Amino acid sequence: MTFNLSGFDPTLAIYVWTSVILTGLVAWLMTRRARADKPGVGQSLMEMVFEFINGLAQGAMDENPAFLSFLVMLFLFLLVANFQGMIPALHSPTTNLNVTAALAILTFVMMWVFGFQKKGLGYFRHWTHPGGAIGMAMLPINIIEDFSKPLTLAFRLFGNILVGEIFMGIIAAGVGYFQGGFALGFVWWGFTAFVNVVQAFIFMILTLSYVGQAQASDH
Repeated sequence: MTFNLSGFDPTLAIYVWTSVILTGLVAWLMTRRARADKPGVGQSLMEMVFEFINGLAQGAMDENPAFLSFLVMLFLFLLVANFQGMIPALHSPTTNLNVTAALAILTFVMMWVFGFQKKGLGYFRHWTHPGGAIGMAMLPINIIEDFSKPLTLAFRLFGNILVGEIFMGIIAAGVGYFQGGFALGFVWWGFTAFVNVVQAFIFMILTLSYVGQAQASDH
């Protein structure tokens, strides 16, 4: 799957909407019988995810329940999207640079929005950090650093998930004919699953970090 500016890709749209629907289904199944007095397993897992991400957010930015909910759903969506490629006949939408670029641009826009809400035009002062002649000399570097954030976000997620899916396909297509092919496939499946979780977490935590930096008084 590649980067495409030529027009609408119905196959990609199907994979993306499959991930969206599956994410909503997973969230619904985990919370459909939510009870304060006797939480179920799904509810407990969802609460653990919320509490964990909330703990990270409290040390990084101002309290914002709506943004916390966004981070949780972003993490769940990326988990579902990444693992979708491990299901036969399906592909992960995050193996397409159009999808990861869109998510990265969303993070970049949110970084600017939260920064402007907190500081107004003073948000741009971080471009001349640490100030004075050194700050002016650092201006082009700081601007490049700001605009490179969505690029690194997009390519990191895209590259890692794409490589995992390619190797899964190679193993499924050819290595099964050789002795030990099943064991190799099982080991790679486990490694790919680990990478899927790590990459979803990294994207979510960097989104939190970038927005938190935009709000920071010393940024």
